[in-house]
Amino acid sequence: MDIRERFLATLDFQPGVRAPLWEWGYWGGAIERWYGEGLPRCKGLREPAAYGDTVAGPGAAWGSGVLDVQWAEDVSTALGFDPPRETIPLQNFIHPPFDRQVLREDAEHRVVRDEMGIVSQQRRDGASKPLFLEWPVRGRASWEALKRERFQPDTAAHLPADWPQRVRACRNRDYPLSIGSGYCGFFGPLRTLLGEERLLFAYYDEPALVHDVFAI
Repeated sequence: MDIRERFLATLDFQPGVRAPLWEWGYWGGAIERWYGEGLPRCKGLREPAAYGDTVAGPGAAWGSGVLDVQWAEDVSTALGFDPPRETIPLQNFIHPPFDRQVLREDAEHRVVRDEMGIVSQQRRDGASKPLFLEWPVRGRASWEALKRERFQPDTAAHLPADWPQRVRACRNRDYPLSIGSGYCGFFGPLRTLLGEERLLFAYYDEPALVHDVFAI
């Protein structure tokens, strides 16, 4: 049973089927520490990973060209994980992305607006999670502006340049295939747009806004 068959059998609740052995991802600092503790460095990392950098595991969508995140293949080999799923790099969320900007900085921190439009305070050494300060959707007006600027359904602009070749390569695949950027579900995308606290209130206080986001 290849990983595609195993994945489909798991979703179909077939009895006696082992679910895929996948991990979502890791902090770059953890990977470097594991190498220091004896993890065999066979493939290594594509580039050095700082402590707070994200490194993808085989269950993640990030490492397939949507978000340029590198794989931790040596971890998968050492732990006996199944082959990864692949993702068609369809830009199905904020597009074009925001320009990444450092808004201010000091000796210990940077305040950064990232590609999703989220403003956060980050340690310069990457040794902890960011402190989130501002989100791209702050109400109806900011959502309407974001929708006009970065949620337009121009299909060609959202597809990779080698789309025909990718279609041909996927027809005889033996791996699970997902579509898009990994922003999916009824919580993750809205959390990225509004932040956790505002989102939890919005489900009750602003249902029209929530429905409008998911109508895109």
